Amino acid sequence: MTTSTRERGDPVNAEQRDAEFLAELLEALPSLVAFVDRDERTRYVNRAVRVWIGREPEDCVGMTLREFLGDDAYALVRDHVAAASAGRRQSFRRATVLPGGEVVHALTEYVPRWREGRPDGFTVLVTDVTGQERAELALAEDQLLVRELRSRSRTAATLTDDVLQELFAISLHLERLRRFPEEAWTVADKAIGSLSGTIETLRSTVKHLVADVERRPPEPGGGRDG
Repeated sequence: MTTSTRERGDPVNAEQRDAEFLAELLEALPSLVAFVDRDERTRYVNRAVRVWIGREPEDCVGMTLREFLGDDAYALVRDHVAAASAGRRQSFRRATVLPGGEVVHALTEYVPRWREGRPDGFTVLVTDVTGQERAELALAEDQLLVRELRSRSRTAATLTDDVLQELFAISLHLERLRRFPEEAWTVADKAIGSLSGTIETLRSTVKHLVADVERRPPEPGGGRDG
């Protein structure tokens, strides 16, 4: 009676199955995954390259990184490439135009591979983080709005205190007018003066608040949608 290789748990076949599973996983990722050797030549690239670069995977293998990216794009990442080749992990974001014309925000990572204590090429991982960028922008706008509201709240609180003080002073003048009719005109003048000052304070504060609103830049496109 014979025992199949699968039943015996043959380690060679197990390793092969693991390698096949890993390859399938890499090919299914929406992120661009590539491996660049010490000579800056592309040795592996997954199917996502069709979306990101507009090339077929088999056409990319053996290309230099400059050929793979194009001169302009390579110039933007040259320093990161040099650092990764020297063994320093790199992570950076930038806007990227896809072959179809869509602009996305990409997070690019270069992860050095080490062999015998020395850097030996690096893995490239490029991920679309456009949604995250938009969320961070929206959060920053919300934080700015909160700061503005707090500032206006403090202004309103100060205004309220000033107005209350002025109104209290006016009430004292009017009470004096009730008690001492002979001083009516003098007291009335003081009350009118206080009231005029209060009105001017209100006018100045409202003008200041309106100016704040007018200085605030409009949101792009009239909102955050899209």
